Amino acid sequence: MISPTEPVSAYLEEHRESLVSDAETLLGYDTSNLPGNTATAATWIASRLEAASVDGDPLDVDPEKPNLLPALPDLLAGEPEVTRFEVDSATEMKL
Repeated sequence: MISPTEPVSAYLEEHRESLVSDAETLLGYDTSNLPGNTATAATWIASRLEAASVDGDPLDVDPEKPNLLPALPDLLAGEPEVTRFEVDSATEMKL
């Protein structure tokens, strides 16, 4: 019997180099507060989502701190699924 974590472990092992490279790239963007300018990092993330054929909508409430709302296809129905959540505090989210 295959453990539920085996496919994840195999993926991580197979893609380790690109995952580390992507993490290093993302961590290289200066998003420190203040001012917390995340626009360049968000643009890079959007390009990675687009390359993976993931649709995403930018939410530009603050042009220097844009947000992305990616829509991941439901694997069973083929329909986009969006999970909504509320943020109760800086460290707690309710699904």
